[in-house]
Formats: sequence, C-alpha cells, structure tokens
Amino acid sequence: MEHQLTIYPPDLKPGDRIKIVCPSRFVTLEEILPAAEWIRQHGFRIEYGETIGKTEGQFAGSDDERTEDFQKALNDEGVRAIWCARGGYGAARIIDKIDFTPLRNNPKWIIGFSDITAIHMAIFKHNVVSLHAPLAFSFKNNHETAISFGLMLSFITGKRVPIEWEATPFDVPGTTSGKVVGGNLSVIYSLRGTPFDIPIENTLLMIEDIDEYLYHIDRICNNLRLGNKCKPKALIVGSFTNMHDNSVPFGKNVNEIITHYFQSPPAIPVTHNAPFGHTDYNLPLLIGANATLNIGTKRTTLLYHGNP
Repeated sequence: MEHQLTIYPPDLKPGDRIKIVCPSRFVTLEEILPAAEWIRQHGFRIEYGETIGKTEGQFAGSDDERTEDFQKALNDEGVRAIWCARGGYGAARIIDKIDFTPLRNNPKWIIGFSDITAIHMAIFKHNVVSLHAPLAFSFKNNHETAISFGLMLSFITGKRVPIEWEATPFDVPGTTSGKVVGGNLSVIYSLRGTPFDIPIENTLLMIEDIDEYLYHIDRICNNLRLGNKCKPKALIVGSFTNMHDNSVPFGKNVNEIITHYFQSPPAIPVTHNAPFGHTDYNLPLLIGANATLNIGTKRTTLLYHGNP
C-alpha cells in the first residue's frame, strides 16, 4: 500500500451536501440538531441518514440497516462528506459488510472518532484519507468545542494548519515523518488479527481511550508489544478519559503504562496529552495523511505535507 498514491477527498465548498449517519450507538435527531444547525450556518446542506432516530438495543438500527444507510451515503456521488453522529459501539460489526471501494473513484470526507475508528481503519486499507474529528453528538456551546469544530471545518475546506500542544515530562523528544494512523485504542485492539488490523509499522500512531481499566490498557499495550510488526516511528498519546482502577491498585497510571511499553529500548519519539479524544478540546487529525511530528522539550508540532 505504501507504493499507492494517497487519495485526499476534495475540499468542501459552500452548498456541498454533508450527510449525518449513525453506524454505531443510537442517537436522536434532537441530540444532533445543534451540530447540524452550526454546519448550515457555515453554508453547507445537511441531510440525515435513515439510522438517525432508529434503535435496536444500543444500536442505531440493525446491522443491516446501519450497513445500508452508510452504503447509500458512500454511493451517492453528490454527498461530499459523511459525518458520523455518535460513537459507542457497533461500527466494527458492519465494516466487513460495507463496500468502501467507491471512495477510490469518488472520495469524500468520512468524519468521526471513538468507535468510528473501525471505519477509519477500513478506509485506511484503501489509501484514502479520513478525518478523526468530533461527532455530531459532541457539539457543545463552549470555547473548546468552538475551536475543535472550527478546525474540523477548516480541514475539510482545505485550510490545514499545524496542530501544536505543550510538552509533558513523559515525552521523548524527536522529529520523524510518516502516515498518521490510529484512533481509539480499544477499537484498534479489538481488530488485531483481522483483515482490518492497521499496519502500525513506520507510522505516526495516535491513540486515545475512555472508560477503561488501567490493567486493560496494560493488556492492550502488551498485545501491541507481542504482535508482529508493531514498531511505529512515533507515538501520539491523546486523552485517556475516566480511567478506572481495581480495589487492589494496578500501580501505574496511563502515562506510566505507555512509558513502560514504548520508551524502553529501542525508544521512539513519544508525545503525551495531545489535544484529541473524549474531551471538548478534540482537534482534527488526518488519518492516512503524511505528516512530520516534531516533539520538542517545550512544544510538539504536527505538520501535514504531501498531496493535499
């Protein structure tokens, strides 16, 4: 795949159609209306998939219904971006049923994070760039959300500024380049050994998670250590929100667990507390894009390059 041309979806323009679909946990129309209205105010047309408002247990309809809804949006050449409404769980159940090949001839922006990592991983296999960014469900009326959603819109309209954040004591400084891959750590782990297992070797691996036990984070990192060809060129650690511990403490926090697995020889550049994940400050990241990561002693910068 490294010899294939990386495909960037065309930049969006005012009047373009953006379709909101729900391939994972159910969502109501009322819960995503603020985000939809925000997009409309910026000149885009919003459409809703048939999964919005549907329920089957925790899911936004059956597997077949969620598959069909996503496929219709993919196949519709007039839809220029597919914005996933909510995460939770469910996307991995349908990625093998979706035909992603239309993206190669008619690329469009696929937007979301958390459980949508499964979809990003499937799209990565086709060498098409997608956007790890807030869900429609994530919209809030605060400063952090305004920045995150504003940058998301900038990225899909062609204005891709470098992303910067402050250094931490856990960082390992260094500069390296590669393709940005990753997303939710638990989802990545769940797809290891499947056809949707992402090639981590020689990439800039980004990870984030929520609502996990510390020992399970250690288990996942150990799986990456034991797995074949798991040697990223650098690690970008985002937000690990609402972590849990047992009555007998595990003995290490998330930063210390990651340090144990990724900063032992041979060490690679590692940056912690990058501004993405299950927080209001959830900046966009281009999955599959080429970038240079510069981890300094005071600040870290992620600069995209290549063929936008």
